[in-house]
Amino acid sequence: SMVAGTRRLLLLAVPSPARDVARRIPSVAQLTLATAPHGSVGAVVEDAVVAAVDALVEQAGGPAWDEQGFERLRAQVAAALPKATADVVAGAVRALDAARDVQRRLEPMRAEQLQPAVRDVREQVHRLVYDGFLAGSGAHRIADVERYLQAAARRLERLPDNLAGDRDRMRAIHDLEADYRRLRDDWPRGRPTPEGLREVPWMLEELRVAQFAQGIGTRGPVSSKRIRKVLDEARALAL
Repeated sequence: SMVAGTRRLLLLAVPSPARDVARRIPSVAQLTLATAPHGSVGAVVEDAVVAAVDALVEQAGGPAWDEQGFERLRAQVAAALPKATADVVAGAVRALDAARDVQRRLEPMRAEQLQPAVRDVREQVHRLVYDGFLAGSGAHRIADVERYLQAAARRLERLPDNLAGDRDRMRAIHDLEADYRRLRDDWPRGRPTPEGLREVPWMLEELRVAQFAQGIGTRGPVSSKRIRKVLDEARALAL
């Protein structure tokens, strides 16, 4: 709650760079941003401002707890926000370009035997790229979103020649995803969610990279066993 409240205070106290950042976006990048689910380029930039504020607060050590601390934080954010926002927008362009590439590859895949994987990839894209995904993912994760989409494109490229292997890998990941959803939905009300459990969705995306597009590389080691261990540890805390 303190993080969210500090974000809101900073958005009110610091002049927004959104208009200036939007004016400086190249025309080609604006066309890409117009494909975002936000509805407009301006809405994407506003999302980027929020993501940039969150990142700057984290870099400063977290929210301030007194007036003097908040004034220092406000000054730091005000000085760095224009560039931080522009950097987030640039990352958004790359991620949206990757999403467009995935959509382009999906369009001709109409054969019945391809549909389970096609539906899985469509759901993945919608899970990664949505209205508010920049702030929702966090500035430090936008490059990861791009990489996950690149891995999805690589998966589709190989899919026609690897149907059986793709199906087996997908089923194993779906089992982990279902286990995570059950644990998340049944989590005791009012009890803090462990950090490890909050990381599981990202671990699952990394596992998809490892399983479907290993050459792209993951953010550190990842495996089904590691994810299962985190889920089991969280489940023990919920008892």
